[in-house]
Amino acid sequence: MAVVGDVKVEFVAGTRHFEAHEGSKTLVALGISGGCLLTAVKQDKPKGSCSLCFCGYTVNCDVTVGATHEGWGHRWNKCNYSCTHCFVPIQSSDKVNACESCKCFWHRKCPVANE
Repeated sequence: MAVVGDVKVEFVAGTRHFEAHEGSKTLVALGISGGCLLTAVKQDKPKGSCSLCFCGYTVNCDVTVGATHEGWGHRWNKCNYSCTHCFVPIQSSDKVNACESCKCFWHRKCPVANE
């Protein structure tokens, strides 16, 4: 299962949710054996802080570029941005994370974001 960018995975067996600190344990130590049903749940998680200015309290998650650009006092249809991680152009309707402090954007699931 590929996990990139702002995605987390939670594993569940029956009613037990496994914690991140249990990742180094063996399957036997976790009570997982043949025939055990193990479920993986992928979820988007908020980005903790901007990778450019390292500010965490000014990051807005899951916003559109156009609306954010307009909120910064510019026209929504006159914006031209690229992802700060992979440099791929971002359309005004794309859902991204945005930093209010340094005015940058990045894809929520950018594969380069966690490298």
